[in-house]
Amino acid sequence: MNFFDLKTGYIVAAFPDFESAFAATEDYSGQGFKTVYLNEVSHVQEGEVVEYVLKYESQRKFYFHNYHASKSNDLKLTATDSLRTALEVLEQKNRLAAKFLVIVAPKKASRNNPKELTKAISQFKAVEVPVKHAR
Repeated sequence: MNFFDLKTGYIVAAFPDFESAFAATEDYSGQGFKTVYLNEVSHVQEGEVVEYVLKYESQRKFYFHNYHASKSNDLKLTATDSLRTALEVLEQKNRLAAKFLVIVAPKKASRNNPKELTKAISQFKAVEVPVKHAR
């Protein structure tokens, strides 16, 4: 399983190389999902990913979700740090270093409709694209 539900209507998938990531975008598109972001992990910028991760507001300041289940109360100060925790969970599951990431969203489901999102994400799980291990 090389994807992770960001709990915002977006799903992040990790890949060892650009070719695998790009091929996956075509597969996802054919199954009803749109690619909203594709980049090398080391080149991710805060402004590019802030809308994709779960955030909380407290006293007019935003904090971002830590996707490590055991550390969910340990909030992050930046969206990129939050996204990195999701990628770390993926790396642990796959035993594979994430070099490229793809963020996708359902083409037809509204982010404001939780039932549609839940259904679309369960469909995404059925689309699973195999990860090719880089040599």
